[in-house]
Amino acid sequence: MQKLIELCVRRPVGVLIFVLFAVTIGAVSLSLVKMDLYPDIDFPAIMVMTTYEGVGPEEIENSITRPLEEAISAVPNVKKVTSTSSQGNSVITAECNYGTDMDFTNLKMRERIDLVKRYLPEDAEDPLIFKMDPAMIPIVFWGMSSPKGLAEATRLAEDKIKPRLERVPGVASVSLSGGLTREIQILLSANKLAFYKIDPTYVKQAIAQENLNLPGGVVREGRNELTVRTLGEFKTVAELQNIKLTLPSGAQVPLQELAEVKDAYHERKQLSRINGDESLMIILMKESDANTVLVTREVRKALSELQGQLGKQVSIHKVFEQAEFIESSLKNVAQNAIMGGLLAVIILFFFLRSFRSTLVISAAIPISIIITFAMIYFSKLTLNLVSMGGLALGVGMLVDNAIVVLESIHRYREEGHNALESAIKGTSEVGLAITASTLTTIIVFAPVLFVEDISAQIFREMAYVVSFSLTASLVVALTVIPTLSAKVMNFIRTPKAASAKLAEEGELRLGKVEWIYRTMLHWAVQHRGKTVLLALLCFILGIVPFFLGIKTEFMPSIGQKEFSVEFELPLGTNLTVTDGMARKIETSLRKMADVEMVYSIIGSSGFGFGGSSEESEKGTVYVTMRKDTKTPMEELLDQARQRVKGLPGVKLKVQESDNGPSGGGAPLVVNIEGPELAVLERLSESIRQIVAKIPGTRDVDTNWQTGRPELRITINRERANAYGLSAAAIGNAIQTAFSGSVASQIRLAGEEYDIFLQFQPHDRQVLADLEKLHLRSGTGAAVPLKEVVNLIPAKGPTQITRENQTRQVQVSAKFVGRDLGKMANLIEQRIRSEVIFPNNYSFSMGGQVKDMQDSNSALLIAFVLAVLFVYMVIAVQYENLIHPLAIMGTLPLSLFGVSWSLFLTGQSLNVTSMIGVIMLAGIVVNNAIVLVDYIETLRSRGLSRREAILKAGPTRLRPVLMTALTTILGLVPLAVGQGDGGMLNASLAVVVIGGLSFCTLLTLVAIPVIYSLLDDLAAWTRRAVFRRTGAAEYHR
Repeated sequence: MQKLIELCVRRPVGVLIFVLFAVTIGAVSLSLVKMDLYPDIDFPAIMVMTTYEGVGPEEIENSITRPLEEAISAVPNVKKVTSTSSQGNSVITAECNYGTDMDFTNLKMRERIDLVKRYLPEDAEDPLIFKMDPAMIPIVFWGMSSPKGLAEATRLAEDKIKPRLERVPGVASVSLSGGLTREIQILLSANKLAFYKIDPTYVKQAIAQENLNLPGGVVREGRNELTVRTLGEFKTVAELQNIKLTLPSGAQVPLQELAEVKDAYHERKQLSRINGDESLMIILMKESDANTVLVTREVRKALSELQGQLGKQVSIHKVFEQAEFIESSLKNVAQNAIMGGLLAVIILFFFLRSFRSTLVISAAIPISIIITFAMIYFSKLTLNLVSMGGLALGVGMLVDNAIVVLESIHRYREEGHNALESAIKGTSEVGLAITASTLTTIIVFAPVLFVEDISAQIFREMAYVVSFSLTASLVVALTVIPTLSAKVMNFIRTPKAASAKLAEEGELRLGKVEWIYRTMLHWAVQHRGKTVLLALLCFILGIVPFFLGIKTEFMPSIGQKEFSVEFELPLGTNLTVTDGMARKIETSLRKMADVEMVYSIIGSSGFGFGGSSEESEKGTVYVTMRKDTKTPMEELLDQARQRVKGLPGVKLKVQESDNGPSGGGAPLVVNIEGPELAVLERLSESIRQIVAKIPGTRDVDTNWQTGRPELRITINRERANAYGLSAAAIGNAIQTAFSGSVASQIRLAGEEYDIFLQFQPHDRQVLADLEKLHLRSGTGAAVPLKEVVNLIPAKGPTQITRENQTRQVQVSAKFVGRDLGKMANLIEQRIRSEVIFPNNYSFSMGGQVKDMQDSNSALLIAFVLAVLFVYMVIAVQYENLIHPLAIMGTLPLSLFGVSWSLFLTGQSLNVTSMIGVIMLAGIVVNNAIVLVDYIETLRSRGLSRREAILKAGPTRLRPVLMTALTTILGLVPLAVGQGDGGMLNASLAVVVIGGLSFCTLLTLVAIPVIYSLLDDLAAWTRRAVFRRTGAAEYHR
């Protein structure tokens, strides 16, 4: 190492070129690195979706879900299989172990599913198999309107805007919500069809057969060839109205005699509104590997161009952009990092009182950061809240190595060495110590890299970024700092002048602090037993806040100024009624203070993984607050709940909008498992009532829903066969009459529109309308529907959920102002004491509670391994198994600062703060390493142990205080947690600040005492061993 340092000091131009090269690469890398809200997460899950139209949940479960579940469960590395069977759909999710090769698993799953496909119903569609991706959520919502109305806005969006946006690189899909789609409607009269004894399917086939352009081949006329085409497509609506249909009797009747043909709009399934005005919503999703910020910028550019081309025909305005929050959050974290760096520089100047010294050390910050950007780019990481948080966390620590190096150089100058010798010898003396201290900080992340858990995946990038930045700072400290100090700094001209200057600076900077410390250290060395007891008392007091009530949660909020109100009316409620309820909710919420925007999507269960679903009885109202609002989110949610609480007949769920990687699931989920749906329904209702009565619970709900009343049509196959009617023919006729279907397309004024066939509205309202339907038999005769089917009123569940091939019902809840862990324990105890579960029925706790427990267990193992790794690094450095134990004594001492800082600041114990505890294990030992290393150096020079301790402490006081304070003050802006995304890393910063602050004070006093006690223990052990072997008594 000394040769490398000497080479750098003697070749300053080479060092300068190296730095310029690294900075250039880093600057270029910064412009190329991908930006996102969170790190890319490899979620090990595969989804299998199967459609079987017109079939109820229980039949879907038996004929589709169960066979597929059995096949999927047999695939290696699949640890959990969950499924939902609903009307016409089966959705199965296979969750695998983290670290699984998902491409190989996907292949194996396809092979297993192919084996059972032959046993699935013939009318069922082939299962769709795809890998789940957390990035499959919308990143852009834009509203669009037109002076000519919503229909014109929809036409322009479909013809101009959607195709253009789909061409933007990185865009996966563009969907439209709330628009009006023009079509030519043929509204059939049930009475006239019954009178003429024909069915809707026949009308549909007749329209399709009449609306055709067909090639007729080639005709030769002399030397010319003429292409023959038969033109039969409709050119006007009038042509469509006048087509003739042949009746069973052989007579013909025009279509307009049987139906009303009109130019209209398709029945709307979804509505959208922005600040009370009806609007078309443009919803964009990106490809999983695309840069959210760059994609959004290109989309903005495309929309700006389209606005210019279309002029006043449309008005396009932004509703939500995830990129805006990402840019704001990253800017906020960057500002915190800059502020932390400035505070660290101010502390340096306060201690050094030298612009030259301060500038030399401060150079480590920008150089290390820029080099880190290069490492981020070449490691294919992203700039996100977590990685930028890691960079901000490391800012204060980037100068630690430089401080120790400069102090060592300073001391050699004091002894009379010239600048060149001081730079080489001073850096070489502490080179191994700062390498070890850097390695201890980095090594604590090694276990996190191997933990296969969602929390580890989230914070893995932080581990890399902190490691990159500290490694860069170590290289800078060993190469750039000694080079600069040799060429730029001119500390002391003579030893005498140096002594005078140092004495003067000591009086100015440390003064009474150093005197107090000397007094404390003398007392501690003389009263080692009392010192250890005081340290033990601090450790015990550090446990107290956990009993006083440090709250626990899975992940902290990211501070997004938006919340939503999901509402649900009784099953089967039509869209008009649902829209009326949405307007009431919107009106109430717009009256809240600091509301910037209220937008709604009605007729949908909202947007999440993969998009949305159409459900006429559901809707979601989103509320965006102004950025300068000071009201806490919990208070805003309570205000919203109070405003919508009195609305009758509606189920409401008020929650903070969550784009976090944890998925925004319910804090608590109680899973009830068993074979019979009726028993599960009863148990879930009992548990729901228990949870709802506990103070602090909100939005207590169950996923069990009794199905809407339905009419099951069973076919009398004997009669149907006699008339030559197949099940498909009967089903198609009913579907066309009551749900409607597209018969063909018509081109008008260059635009193509669907020809939509359906019964008139008043003919598809009641049960008696079914009796009017006639079917066309194989012989052309008319057969009343009631002749070949039986109508059976029924009622069943809307969906059936299963986990690991067992039926399941879930009860979910949220909490306000209550500790997640304690509430989960309380609810679990209440359920066990108040609910009697029959045989084969059980319950388990899930949701964020389960995620939190799993993550805490994984991170606890990571912490234990981190401590072990730190010990190994120190043991290797000192070639001693005892002295590292003295250094490790800082870890239990830091508990006091960790627990009380969380308690006093109101921060929670969560995944982020647990990562902070693991980081702390590598940080707090650094000062102890520097102190013990110097004690060992002094003893090797002939000083007694007591003399070495009493000299090393005051000598290392300034660098210890400087490194601790630069780290602490560098984290203060992050700990405040202000601005977008600020709360994510706040608890982590609080843990490190609290633990390091208190531990630094104890390190300076307690560690020398612990060192001396362990040294005595080692000496006594050696003497005992020598006595037993007959060796001479060991004397030091």
